[in-house]
Amino acid sequence: MAVIHSDAPPIHRPWRRNLGFGLGSLLLFLFTVWMFWFDYHRDWKGYQREFGRREVEKASSRLEEVDARLSADQQLAALQEKLDAARAELDQHSGDLKAAQKTLDEAGRRFYIAESRWKIEKSYYDSKKYFFEEDRRHVQESALDDAARKAAVEKLLADFKRYEDRYQQAVVGLEQATQERDAAAAGVKAFTASVDDTTKKISKMMEDAAAIQRKIDVNRPSLTKAIRNAPVLDLAAPTLKVDQVILPNLLTDINFMTIPRVDRCVTCHKGIMDPGYGEDEQPFTTHPRLDLYLSDGSPHPYTRFGCTACHQGLDRATSFASAMHTPRDEEQEHEWARKYGWSEPHYWDFPQLAAQHTQAACRTCHVQDVRVKGADRYNRGLDMLERAGCYGCHKLTGYEQQRKTGPDLRHLASKVRPEWAYRWVEDPRSYRATTWMPKFFNLSNSSSPESQARNNVEIDAMVSYLFQKSTPLAPTVARAPAGDATRGRLLVSEKGCLGCHRVGENPTARGTFGRDFGPALDRVGDKVTPEWLFDWIRNPKRYFPETNMPDLRLTEGEAADIVAFLMTLRKAPPQPVPPPDGALLGEVTEEYLRAKLTSAQAKERLASMSEEARKLFLGEKLIARYGCFGCHRISGFEEALPIGTELSGEGTKIITRLDFGFVEIPHTKAAWFLQKMKEPRIFDTGKVKAPQEKLKMPDFGFTDEEAETVVTLIMSFQKDIQPMASHRILDDRTGAVEKGRRIVQDRNCRGCHIVEGEGGAIRETIQDQAYYPPNLIGEGQKVQSDWLFDFVKGPTPIRPWLKAKMPTFGFDDNEATRVVRYFAALDQAAYPFVSPMEAAPADLVKDGKKVFEDFKCMSCHPVGAPPPGMAAADLAPNLLMARERLRHDWIPKWFRDPQRLLPGTRMPGFFYSDEAPLYPDADHRMEAVKAYLMQLGGGARTTGGASGR
Repeated sequence: MAVIHSDAPPIHRPWRRNLGFGLGSLLLFLFTVWMFWFDYHRDWKGYQREFGRREVEKASSRLEEVDARLSADQQLAALQEKLDAARAELDQHSGDLKAAQKTLDEAGRRFYIAESRWKIEKSYYDSKKYFFEEDRRHVQESALDDAARKAAVEKLLADFKRYEDRYQQAVVGLEQATQERDAAAAGVKAFTASVDDTTKKISKMMEDAAAIQRKIDVNRPSLTKAIRNAPVLDLAAPTLKVDQVILPNLLTDINFMTIPRVDRCVTCHKGIMDPGYGEDEQPFTTHPRLDLYLSDGSPHPYTRFGCTACHQGLDRATSFASAMHTPRDEEQEHEWARKYGWSEPHYWDFPQLAAQHTQAACRTCHVQDVRVKGADRYNRGLDMLERAGCYGCHKLTGYEQQRKTGPDLRHLASKVRPEWAYRWVEDPRSYRATTWMPKFFNLSNSSSPESQARNNVEIDAMVSYLFQKSTPLAPTVARAPAGDATRGRLLVSEKGCLGCHRVGENPTARGTFGRDFGPALDRVGDKVTPEWLFDWIRNPKRYFPETNMPDLRLTEGEAADIVAFLMTLRKAPPQPVPPPDGALLGEVTEEYLRAKLTSAQAKERLASMSEEARKLFLGEKLIARYGCFGCHRISGFEEALPIGTELSGEGTKIITRLDFGFVEIPHTKAAWFLQKMKEPRIFDTGKVKAPQEKLKMPDFGFTDEEAETVVTLIMSFQKDIQPMASHRILDDRTGAVEKGRRIVQDRNCRGCHIVEGEGGAIRETIQDQAYYPPNLIGEGQKVQSDWLFDFVKGPTPIRPWLKAKMPTFGFDDNEATRVVRYFAALDQAAYPFVSPMEAAPADLVKDGKKVFEDFKCMSCHPVGAPPPGMAAADLAPNLLMARERLRHDWIPKWFRDPQRLLPGTRMPGFFYSDEAPLYPDADHRMEAVKAYLMQLGGGARTTGGASGR
């Protein structure tokens, strides 16, 4: 084929290239404009502009109030009149003032010259002094003879003396010039003092207005601010900027790298530390409890803790979405989605805690604290944890040594009947609505007709095992003594039983401590035998060595009366127990046998077992499956391990490790935990599982509020991701406080006493406050450690008129010492030794006795037994115990201001009133009465006391 060559030049189309370049440039320009627009309109900048507007508005309103107050202030008007008069008088002496001012100016000039000369001469003097000392040392160390050295030193000294004389002359000149200046200044002040003093007072009164005006000026919009915050120009010195705090002791994990937190939350939450924004909406509102959080004087200042250490979320975020906010409920979720475009975070493992769960963060630092001040929901969660006994099934750091929460079942047959035990296991709340015993059967995954038949078999097997393994504990009496139920009812209300129990009130709300510490006794007559109850209230530790039930030191007659009353608290005997299906019993037993045997071996083994043997075998397996031994001591399970998931790091568990199954709930940890608390086996819905594969967590019957509280607690169980520097370190004192708090909580001391401002629940059952158990505020600085040690081990009457007596808890020496140290540490009192009181002069003791008798102290404080017929409201503690009981240095403090040491006390102030002495010799009188009290009574102690422990 022929190839045709053309000499025509190629055709160029430059307009295409130019068009592409032009379009690209236009797009770049548009994106650049969009970038600047987007940056300029960031949400946080809008919040800061709005906050500035609100600052101006609030400040203007406050300024008007201040101005109105100042205008109405008669004192200000009087000061203004005084200032006008002083200025008028000053004008009349203007000539004299000018002469005095001229004298001051001349004196100031002479002072300046004298001061300059003094500085120059002092520099020469200091320099010459240094060289003189150096030269003298060289001469003294030289090889010259004594005469030559002496002559050389004298020559050096003479030369140095000239400079010293010149320096002293400069000092004298400066002193004279200073005196002249001060005298001239006093002359001027004689004319201006009234004007200056009045002006200062007026300025001080108007400081608030000036400060408010400065705030208005700072936040008011202006052209200058607009230019500084304009796009591009805001690179220099904008007024709208990201606010942050760096927290080197608090760390966060970013892509497997641990780095310091850099909190930027206040970029949007500008009013968070300003009390004036308490009524504003988010993000401007004030943070709750500034006395506890954020403020510089609080335990958690913002500069040390920031925000995300407690709230979690992404610390460096400056937008609503990236900060990983978590809504408190579905309604708020919809609101956020509409207003902010919020969606469930998928790329951050630790989003912010919802508002109702914020206190979960307290445990991060306060893991060793029994209770945390200000964290009511968290504290309530801890209380519920201990009452429900969660640590019995779930391993939990810090609770390894806590006693099992349920009663000892090793002597169960001595206490209840099998029929009652069956109905109790089947549905505990049908007997006692407020019980913490959970329900294991007839739940969402075991409520079908087939499951109910199996439930019957399982319950019967478990009860059979418990009774067959129960060790007989013969009652101390063959038959409970006859008693008077009417007297028993009175004794129950008088002996202190109502500090831990509710009796005859049919409660429905479940509490944790106080009067809900022990079980409600409404139906105790349906449950136990009179003989067991008689033995129990006389010696609880015989049946249950680890019980928290104390010994009330009852006589046989008192115990019989109380038993007679309690046995009348009945409703209905338990319904007959349905007989178990024998065939189903065999099937379930074979099912458990196949766990370790082949099918043939299981059938062979089953055939060789009697019905009782099958029940015993199956009961043991079921108790192991459901973990009953986690809360109860059961024979055969002494070494069994917890059956549940460890909860020590549950709050930081990655959400992908939670099985949501087919349950339609939000995919958040809090939602999963909440559903688990309300319906623990709901996640089996729609799944095909063999009976032994099914979920087995029981139902505690939590209300919505209780479930949310438990979720807060679970969210607090976090891995130790913070450095030890952030933890609250317990020193000797705070450690002693926490150890003592544990005993106070475990023994329910607050059921009767007010301790650390809380408790005294029994008071609601006592009409006359004279019979209230004592408020223990200040107990550590009040009583001697040795006496308190003896008292908690073996209580003796202090207020004999009280009907509710301090019970015997059976403390060992270690426990008693912890209680004593707790009270001493609370009040930062000396422990264990108290400085002995020096022997008081006889005359001082005599004076004290006279004051004691003149004030008729014995009319309230019996010195010995109280007078017969005296009203309890008029009685006070026996002072024969003062010498051994009270710290001698506490007594004058008590005399000086009883109400400050014990608010609400009936003790009047005999010696002082509002810090003013009522007598010229008030202090002497107090010391005299103290000396008299310290020689009353006496006697040796029978135990070693706390000082050796």
